Amino acid sequence: MRRTLNRIIKLQWRRRRRFRAPKGLYVIMGGATGPGKNQVCDIGMGGLSFYYVDRGAKANRDHQTLTVSTAGQPAVVHVPCRTVSDSDAGELLLLNQRVRRRSVKFERLSARHKAQIKDLIKKHVINHGPQ
Repeated sequence: MRRTLNRIIKLQWRRRRRFRAPKGLYVIMGGATGPGKNQVCDIGMGGLSFYYVDRGAKANRDHQTLTVSTAGQPAVVHVPCRTVSDSDAGELLLLNQRVRRRSVKFERLSARHKAQIKDLIKKHVINHGPQ
């Protein structure tokens, strides 16, 4: 119950709204030990979130770079970010593989990055409505 209340409070204080991402929008993060290529859950000008299978790698909360891509395109945007939350989603895929949800906040974005993210949201996401 407390976890749900915390989530509601956090959603109320988000500066920029997020949009539910359609299938085919992926985030690529980390190397061989990172979560790899995963479906984006929601995205906005302030950040994004995605589910991934926990392989035991520790979440790096410091500055990172992630790549957002669409089906059929290798890379759309390379964005600096930091992990805001990395919590257990409560699902098991296999015996020892837990599903987690990671939310990242975009760091200082250049004008080019802002234009790329805005274009990505307009072309691929906006028709799915706010979350």
